[in-house]
Amino acid sequence: CLVHGFLFDPRMTWRPDPADSDNPHCRLYHFRDLGESSEIRNHTAGWPLHLGLAENDGGVGGIALAFGWHSQPGFASSLLTRFENFYARAYDYANETAWPLVCALRALARRVTDRPIDIFCHSLGSTVVVRALAIAAKHQFPFLDRIGRVVILGGSEYSGEANILYRRLEQHVGDRRLPRAEG
Repeated sequence: CLVHGFLFDPRMTWRPDPADSDNPHCRLYHFRDLGESSEIRNHTAGWPLHLGLAENDGGVGGIALAFGWHSQPGFASSLLTRFENFYARAYDYANETAWPLVCALRALARRVTDRPIDIFCHSLGSTVVVRALAIAAKHQFPFLDRIGRVVILGGSEYSGEANILYRRLEQHVGDRRLPRAEG
């Protein structure tokens, strides 16, 4: 499951050039190798491709659930219309998006039953992921036992929420031991 970070809007128009859209499905969740310098400059790395997934292999090498969420609250509208901090509103969006991610992971676990579910997220996407896993642990959702690796790149999650998640996971696994983080 792929979860992007800040400043994306899945409602934006999909365009042939990933750099021309803030839709995460266009910009990040594609299978095109655009070259390292272009990907770095334009933030357009094709996550599924770089994670070793193939576009037309029928899921043999893995299945990418590209989870898109609105993480672009609008600088001017946040300040002028709602008198809110742009970044604080984006964090609110992330927390509000945790439940839809839980629902997507539950559906994925019901549909794909023969492999673990790994999660790959970046930046503000870590807030969505950590909150979603904390919700799943609180409610003892069975798909939680299917979660494999959780890879967080440049995570923006606060340690308090991560500690809540860890305590809930400890309760969920009981006598089984939680794996330790790497790196």
